[in-house]
Amino acid sequence: MDEQQFLTPKDVLGYAEEHIVVDQELINYSLSNSLDDIKIAVYARTGLNVNLDDAYWQLRTDLSISVKHLMNKHRVTYSMTTWEEEEKIRCLGVNMRVGDQWFSAGFYKRNEDSTFYDIEKLRCYERILKCLKDYDTDS
Repeated sequence: MDEQQFLTPKDVLGYAEEHIVVDQELINYSLSNSLDDIKIAVYARTGLNVNLDDAYWQLRTDLSISVKHLMNKHRVTYSMTTWEEEEKIRCLGVNMRVGDQWFSAGFYKRNEDSTFYDIEKLRCYERILKCLKDYDTDS
């Protein structure tokens, strides 16, 4: 018997993929215990390298039970999916499980951009710019 008959996508790719329904929408998730494998999955879907090492991980108390079940089923630490938010905006969501807590990091890019931006870092920059503008007008 040929051993390759029994290889799963996870054996070949380093990560598993599965479609699930979340909020009445069919979504494809990539799943792994390795953040490096999730980076590979991101590249496979988007053609872009995304720096997940410095991602801003935010506690997610509202993560879909379907996603939690999927990650528990595969016994993985990370899951990732992409979607179109608007016609010209592509989003990337990465989930991480730490014990019984769930965290997410979100990224987006406009179609004309060649990089994904960390949503929380951009919000932080916007707050800093607002503070600087407020400070400047107070002077």
